[in-house]
Amino acid sequence: MNTPLENRRFPRHPVEIPIEIRKITDQALSEKYIKNLSVGGMAFEFDNFLEKNELVCIRVMVNCPFELMGRVVWCCEKQPEKFEVGIEFVRKVP
Repeated sequence: MNTPLENRRFPRHPVEIPIEIRKITDQALSEKYIKNLSVGGMAFEFDNFLEKNELVCIRVMVNCPFELMGRVVWCCEKQPEKFEVGIEFVRKVP
């Protein structure tokens, strides 16, 4: 069985950038931090399980905030009700 690390096309870099995450089907935002980042995606911790292939909107809270759409590639429970989520960038949200 391949682990998420073995399937990566781009190296990830550790970062701590504030983000807001919401499911495409939901308006509720969750404030989190990017854990690591690459050209093709990122990982972050989340309080809920996200289904593989689920789409999420990610607002990156930098000096000039911008939004991206991502697809859940993997979601692993790290502690009870604490999940690490791997996202593949899909496109920038207009």
